[in-house]
Amino acid sequence: MPSSHLLLVEDNPGDAELVRMALAERQADISVHIADNAVQAFAYLKGQPPGGANPRPDLIVLDLALPVIHGHKVLDVVKRNVDWQRIPVVVLSSSSAPSYRVLCERLGACAYVVKPGDWPGYLALADRLIQALAEGCLQPD
Repeated sequence: MPSSHLLLVEDNPGDAELVRMALAERQADISVHIADNAVQAFAYLKGQPPGGANPRPDLIVLDLALPVIHGHKVLDVVKRNVDWQRIPVVVLSSSSAPSYRVLCERLGACAYVVKPGDWPGYLALADRLIQALAEGCLQPD
């Protein structure tokens, strides 16, 4: 049984698979649950015990550019929900815009990470996510 559970909210199957593969290469004892939109993410979170069978994620990794409901709104909903607000959220975005980082921090994200552009970057991201799971969030860059 995995020691940690990560909910990856990512609509790009390629990016989701790269995160999963990098964690697997690092031999992380992490179960990765993927939701490709906000509706699936909320359904997963609502399916936690006591009423459901989904394990509570120890960390949520959230893309901002999601279809239908933008990642900023997802972050806001998670952090306002009494049952979910203590789950650390790492935003994983293609944008390096400082305004996005500031908004995400204001909404309660514990970290903001720009998506890597190559395989070594995904391995470094995996190392940081493993650290986040061990420590409760990421240390600043």
